[in-house]
Amino acid sequence: MSQFAFDVSIEEFEAKVLVPSETVPVVVDFWAPWCEPCKVLKPMLEKLAEEYGGRFLLAKINSDENPEIAQHFGVRSIPTVKVLFKGELVDELTGALPEGQIRAFLDKFALPPQPGSNLREEAAALVTEGKLEEALAKLVEASKAKPEDQAIQLDAVVVLLQLGRNDEAGQLLGGDYVQEPERANALRARLALTAGAADTAELEAKLAANPDNHAVRLDLSRAYAAQGKYREATEILNKLVYAEPDNVAAKDLLADVFEQIGYQKESPSVRNSFLAAAYELRHGMPAGASPKGSGPDVIRGMSTELWLNFLAISMDSKKADGMKFVINLVTPDNGEKFVVEMSNSALTNIKGHQAAKPDLTITLNRADLNSVMGGTSTFDDLLKAGKAKFDGDRKPFDQLRSILTRFTPDFELIPGTKAPKAAAPSKKDPFEAHEPADTSGG
Repeated sequence: MSQFAFDVSIEEFEAKVLVPSETVPVVVDFWAPWCEPCKVLKPMLEKLAEEYGGRFLLAKINSDENPEIAQHFGVRSIPTVKVLFKGELVDELTGALPEGQIRAFLDKFALPPQPGSNLREEAAALVTEGKLEEALAKLVEASKAKPEDQAIQLDAVVVLLQLGRNDEAGQLLGGDYVQEPERANALRARLALTAGAADTAELEAKLAANPDNHAVRLDLSRAYAAQGKYREATEILNKLVYAEPDNVAAKDLLADVFEQIGYQKESPSVRNSFLAAAYELRHGMPAGASPKGSGPDVIRGMSTELWLNFLAISMDSKKADGMKFVINLVTPDNGEKFVVEMSNSALTNIKGHQAAKPDLTITLNRADLNSVMGGTSTFDDLLKAGKAKFDGDRKPFDQLRSILTRFTPDFELIPGTKAPKAAAPSKKDPFEAHEPADTSGG
């Protein structure tokens, strides 16, 4: 357990949060095991808590296990972050943000750094200016001051690689980086790519003379990757993998390049897209069911209009050809009304209006509609329980249900990555809202 980041229960809240917050800002992270964005934000905050070295404390609260604390702070969705300092709520944020924005958020209230503790930041500024030797000297000084800080050592590895001092970088990477194993492995992979260094001009000339020479194409990709020209490498490797889906060497190299691009991206969604692509190139598409990213809070937060739009894009337009009907939807508990029309193989809705002569009127409370959207019940279940009412011809409802389809995430983006066995057709109710897109990488 870190001294700067720790789990907190309701029994420990006063001792671990309220008392320390009198002298140091305490960042309270409300999370839950089922929350996909939390899986991005929480480890990022943990890493930054270590990096800031006590300039703030991170208190992690499982909202499912401690609902009283979440309710006290008015937490309506997660992840939510509240900041306490000197007995007051001084700041807050909701959702998973890129690391740069999280740093800017923390810097607003974090305690000032101790003298000499900003050597790493000074080194980063020198790297930006292209003063690599000076940056390396700063990092050496910073590492002497904080020998336990492995992030500083890995910063030095990056600078050594930029200077072309690969042997020294390799020696420094020989250690056991328990604090930042992922970053260390990425740098080891980057160092391994430098082994493919070659004269790109010569290889480019060979490829221009014989564009069908895939062996030269692969060698040129290695040379580009060795120079850190990852975009150029991917341009060539993408075409090579599409041309030869069974070319393992090309797929492995493309995976290596994707990893390097991903590790250098600040945006979690972009970063994990590249890392997921690298995984699929090496291992194929992950088997099993996709993780469920929706929960009660997500369903309650989805407007009825958004759900109707979701139904509209979930239709099989070919099956809808020739269908024409009008349905009035009424949810009395929140006072909403919609007219839903099917025509020209398109489903449209207008909020606040009702058709004078609809084919069918559906009446149910929005609170009960939530259970349909969340997949815990169906319209037929609600009809039997007397919680929903159909006035008119039921045929349009059955027609709509018959043309709704559920998307399966088992299509391959790159040849050869799809599992031999296709995903089984979904048995879920077609009116259930799909899980939101997972930008964390799963």
